[in-house]
Amino acid sequence: MRRRMLSLVTALAIAVGGVAVAPARPAQAIDIATIIKIYTTVKKIYGYWKDLKSFLDSGGSSGISLAEATELIVSEIRQSRDAIIEQMTSIATADVRACATHHVIEFADIENFSPAILQQWAQDATSCVTRVASLYTALPSTSYAALNDLGNALGAVGPIALIARTRAGFNTGGLTDLLVQAFDRVRITFTPNCSTTPIGYNYPDEQWPPYPIYIQTGYDCYAPGWTTLPGQPSAHATGYAWWNTHVYLDQGCRCASSHPNYSNIEGRNLIAEVDALTSRGIALDALAKLRS
Repeated sequence: MRRRMLSLVTALAIAVGGVAVAPARPAQAIDIATIIKIYTTVKKIYGYWKDLKSFLDSGGSSGISLAEATELIVSEIRQSRDAIIEQMTSIATADVRACATHHVIEFADIENFSPAILQQWAQDATSCVTRVASLYTALPSTSYAALNDLGNALGAVGPIALIARTRAGFNTGGLTDLLVQAFDRVRITFTPNCSTTPIGYNYPDEQWPPYPIYIQTGYDCYAPGWTTLPGQPSAHATGYAWWNTHVYLDQGCRCASSHPNYSNIEGRNLIAEVDALTSRGIALDALAKLRS
C-alpha cells in the first residue's frame, strides 16, 4: 500500500507538469561526524557489491554470495540509516528525496518481498537512481550543496538498486554504466582546489635568490563551493611543512618550484581529507569498485 501511494504521488506530480519541488528552505548543516559515517558506510557497501560481483563472475570460486552480500549491506544501512536519512532531507526536489528515503527504509525488508513485489521494487529502485542522476545533470554546475546531496544519494541508493536487480534476476550492466557516468560527474564537480603559500617570504618571481632555500610553506586544499556545503567549512584541509623550493630558471626569470605533493604533506593526504568530506570521496571509491 505504501508503495502504491508513493507511485501515485509521483504520477500526480508528473501529470501536473513536472517534478515536485519542496518549498525553499535554509541549507541544513550536517555535522562532520555524520558526513564521515555516511562516507565510511557507503565505501563498505560498494565493497560488498564488488565481492558479490566477483562471486557471480567466478561461478562462486571467490567473493561472497548474494545472500551474504544482502545481509551485510542491510546491516550497514541499518546501522547508518538515521545518518543517511538525515542527509537525504537536504535534497530539495521532493520526488527524488522521497524515492531515495523510501528505498533506504524498505531495503531492510527485502528478504520478505514476494517475487512479484521484489521485481517491482527493483525497477522502482532503478528508477530512483535514474532520477537522481538526471537531476544531477539538470542542475547548474555551481549548485554545489545540491549536487553534493545528490552525489551522496547515489552512493546510498546505487548499491540497493544493484542488489535488488540481482535478486530479482535482472541484468545490472545498464545500471552499472549509469552509475559510472554519474559518479564520474561527481568526481569532476568536486575536484579539490589546492594552493601553496610560502610563510614569511614574499619574493616576486624575479627576486628569488639564485640558490635552493628552505622556507616554511602552507598547503591548502578545499572543495569547490565548500563555503556552501553542509557542515561548512568542513570540506577544507590545511597543512604546513618545511619545503625545499628548488629555485630554477624559467623564461628568463627565477621562479620557485610549485609542484608539491598534496597527497603527502608530512604524512597527511590533504586531497583525500577533503574528498572524504564531500560526495567525491564516495564517487572515487564507487568508481574503482564498479569498474573493476
